[in-house]
Amino acid sequence: MADTPEPLKAVVISNHFYTVFYEQYLNLTFIHIDVNCSYTPTIKQLMLRDLRVLLELRDSPLFALHTASDLKHKKFLKLMGFQYLQKVECVDGNIREVYIHKG
Repeated sequence: MADTPEPLKAVVISNHFYTVFYEQYLNLTFIHIDVNCSYTPTIKQLMLRDLRVLLELRDSPLFALHTASDLKHKKFLKLMGFQYLQKVECVDGNIREVYIHKG
């Protein structure tokens, strides 16, 4: 059995409100957002603006992993413009949903 490569992570946005980082796995780039404050309409607008900039700088889509039972996260992904792609078995053995944003 081949070894699974260690994912590469990089912070791409860091401010007082949230941190956005990319996680490279094989030839796919996954995006993660850690929110450090209360989620408000203003924070949502800042995130949408930053996501648009990130997508403009790319020539390939961004992906996000989602746990099906997390309804709040699913709503967030849809608000950010991500679309359901497929279910996958992750390296930890859990089944998760993959969402895609093509920009």
